[in-house]
Amino acid sequence: MNTLSSLVYMNIDLVQDLSSLLIDGYLDSKSIREAHDETISKKIQSLTKNQLTNDLKKTKNDKDINKVTDENCLEYVDNTKALEGRTYGRNEVTYKKVYSLFYFYNILIPTMKRLNLIRSITAKDIIDNNVYDGEFVEFHGNMSINILSNTIENTINILKSYNIKTLDERVYTKDIGPLTYTMIVDILTYINKELARNNTFDCLVNMGNSNAVLNLNFNYVDKKGALYDIAQCNCKVFGKVCKVATKKTEHISLLRKTGLDSYYETLLTSINPYLILLNDSGYLIPLDIITDIYSPAIQVIPVGISV
Repeated sequence: MNTLSSLVYMNIDLVQDLSSLLIDGYLDSKSIREAHDETISKKIQSLTKNQLTNDLKKTKNDKDINKVTDENCLEYVDNTKALEGRTYGRNEVTYKKVYSLFYFYNILIPTMKRLNLIRSITAKDIIDNNVYDGEFVEFHGNMSINILSNTIENTINILKSYNIKTLDERVYTKDIGPLTYTMIVDILTYINKELARNNTFDCLVNMGNSNAVLNLNFNYVDKKGALYDIAQCNCKVFGKVCKVATKKTEHISLLRKTGLDSYYETLLTSINPYLILLNDSGYLIPLDIITDIYSPAIQVIPVGISV
């Protein structure tokens, strides 16, 4: 049965880059502008000229006296009339390049498949070490949103709900170490700030016997809540593989963004006994802070996610 997928995430920069390489990169649209010019001109001219000239000339010599009279009469009439009419029509045609990212995305995947630049994979391909860094893949799975950041944020909010000063006063922590719950909240707040730097975060897609860690950017999501609404839903991912972990000793750290993932992992581990003590004292706190996704797993920069 054919279904229509809804795109909930699209990496605009990657779509534009790939489209410029593999397809035309634009759509032609035509706009027509119609204009009419009409001109009428009229000219009437009347000119009349009368001229009368009399010349009298006398000449005298030894014998005779000569008298010459010359009379000229000139009349000039000029009537000029002109009437001109002109109508001029023109059509102006303008072509524009209109960019449509959804159009690019819809033709990008078939184009890449036709060129053998993308392939569909399953959990078995990851387990069999049949997935490689740098290749474009397409796969299905079940999505878990922002598992580390959400756990830390929920822990902070619940600790604050219990009143941190009250916890510091009532729960004896000297046998565990020097930390107080006020200090723990400050530490967790700072770690969560580092994880949210540049408006990016991780989410996990369970493919069955393996996992895919997706690096998402909220700048490419129109409505941030849309991604959280599809948590634990099946989805289809199209993206580029940037890391493959297939050996038993390999993993993908969810703290790698800090640049000090080993240090922060140790720090979070040192906080865990304080949280266990709260649970034992009747203050229920999330305990499962997952910092590593172990093999078999892949890390992917998604181009698009659809459900």
